[in-house]
Amino acid sequence: RNVYMCNVSNDYVMILVFGKSVPIGFVRLLTHTAVGKLSQYLDSLKMQNRQASRFIDNDFRSKLNRELDQAFGF
Repeated sequence: RNVYMCNVSNDYVMILVFGKSVPIGFVRLLTHTAVGKLSQYLDSLKMQNRQASRFIDNDFRSKLNRELDQAFGF
């Protein structure tokens, strides 16, 4: 068995285990294509997560401020 490792989107590592009958060039070619697609997908998920976090944080902050103002009579 052979093992091939590569970074995906600077946050993940892809580890492939394959038989000795599979040429390493073929593995590298397919892995390069897969890493490109996975990186785009993971980066878009990361962006969506940041945007959702900002929205939730802002929404939570405004509701908390409103409740505190009501509790203390402001």
